[in-house]
Amino acid sequence: SWSAGTSGPVRGKVVKEPETEEQLATTLSDVRGAWMLAKAPPPRGTLDATRQQRGDTVDELKQAIRKRLMEAGAFGFIAPVRNELVITGGARAWRELDLDKMSPEVNVRIRRSDYDYINSRLADGVPIEVEFSCACTLTRGPFPVYNTVAEIPGTTWPDQVVIVSAHLDSWDGPGSEGCTDNGSGTVVTLEAARILMAAGAKPKRTIRFIDWTGEEQGLLGSREYVKQHESELPGISAVLVDDGGTNPESGLPAAENMVPMLAAATAPVNGVFYSDTDKKFLNVNIRNTGNRIATHGASDHASFNKVGVPGFFWDEGGRADYNHTHHTQYDSLDAAIPEYLVQSSTCAAITAYNLACADSLLPREPKPEPKPDADKPKPPASAP
Repeated sequence: SWSAGTSGPVRGKVVKEPETEEQLATTLSDVRGAWMLAKAPPPRGTLDATRQQRGDTVDELKQAIRKRLMEAGAFGFIAPVRNELVITGGARAWRELDLDKMSPEVNVRIRRSDYDYINSRLADGVPIEVEFSCACTLTRGPFPVYNTVAEIPGTTWPDQVVIVSAHLDSWDGPGSEGCTDNGSGTVVTLEAARILMAAGAKPKRTIRFIDWTGEEQGLLGSREYVKQHESELPGISAVLVDDGGTNPESGLPAAENMVPMLAAATAPVNGVFYSDTDKKFLNVNIRNTGNRIATHGASDHASFNKVGVPGFFWDEGGRADYNHTHHTQYDSLDAAIPEYLVQSSTCAAITAYNLACADSLLPREPKPEPKPDADKPKPPASAP
């Protein structure tokens, strides 16, 4: 194990972090039991000219100074985020980190408004103290994690499958409860299963409900599922992923040859769920995106698209601001919008059931047409 900080709150004065050897010499005697206030990053879209000119030497100098500060008894370093959203997530290349070479340096990120207040008071000569609960422990893995799977067996083609899914894991940031990423998708998946069971549904194909694990760490659960179930992939009709927050399931991007079947599967939802707040029906729109499913690779549907199985990330349009909660301290239960989750659960259940009872599997994306012979390199002329 590696650990930094202590099990309880750490309180100390705030001192501005020195950026040069000269500043370090005048600061070093004052850093024991202090939190070092780092310089704020430049505004987004601008360049730090000094950093550009000096290149990697800036980072080397900064690390050398920080090492001296920690040796002198500094608690750690305080840096701001760019706005009021404290974004949580993994450090770059975190899976390549060597646990035996981890620095004991503690870094705390705070809201920009809090940083600006502290920085301004220090500039006015006002003493500032802060307190952080900063216990941090990294334990050597690997750790076993699991997908959660349940299904309603098909009556006619049980080996053919429609998957309804979301991911169970979430970032445990300050104040975050993982509600919109992805507690909302998880409960939609569970409720879709409950609805179909309560209705006594007997789908012709198996409907499988999956809450993936390890999505935030690189789609680990869905990627491993694809690997372990390779022989079953030709029988998977579609994979539906709800990972866009608490807004209603409002559409799907689809290849042109998939549009008619998906439009028929989602049609019963339209004109049913009226929002008194939004003053409109919460309908579903199937978007024709050409020869391919024009989507992104940032959720579990991508693991299936990569191997040619139609994977869909639900469009979700509504009054919730997903960017305000996504990976932030605001992703808590009060962000959930019940009427949207009711629509999404019912939509997922109806869509899956209709696809499971369709006459055929959902079409795959058409294979790219081979290039005409004119585009092929001509063989060299034979010698006379």
